[in-house]
Amino acid sequence: EKALLTRCSVFTGGFDLESACAVSGSDDEFATLDLLDALVRKSLLVAGRSSGRARYSMLETVRQFAEERLAEGGDADAVRTAHARYFAAREADVLALWNSPRQSEAYAWFTTELANLRTAFRWAADEDDLDTAAPIATYATLLGVMIENFEPVAWAEELIPQARAADHSRST
Repeated sequence: EKALLTRCSVFTGGFDLESACAVSGSDDEFATLDLLDALVRKSLLVAGRSSGRARYSMLETVRQFAEERLAEGGDADAVRTAHARYFAAREADVLALWNSPRQSEAYAWFTTELANLRTAFRWAADEDDLDTAAPIATYATLLGVMIENFEPVAWAEELIPQARAADHSRST
């Protein structure tokens, strides 16, 4: 429970079971769900529903405390990288959803996950991880522009010089 709580402190806008599994490194959704349930019963997490799915969050003071414990444990960089890579890996799924009759679900997902996308992008960009930052900036920009949220455009613009210098595949 303690390990999951500290690892989930990297989420800035709440999280679901799938994303909790991604940062915890677990493939066992049932075991992770049991741990999340125990944390909810101990009032360390708050459970709610968003778009018909369970979504978890922490009070900010609990999140900050757990984040401090994560940093003390020495796993912070690895967990933040896992968080960023999880959101980068969502590109194909989100764009497929956007390019379907369920397009409004892609926009709802973007709005719900914007704080996490911001955090994931910032970590990846600061770590010079173009392979992670570029997909986040790309699909966040596309979705953001469509609903008149232009914040991700600045993310994409920030990456252009670095991507061109590295001759990255997304620089064109």
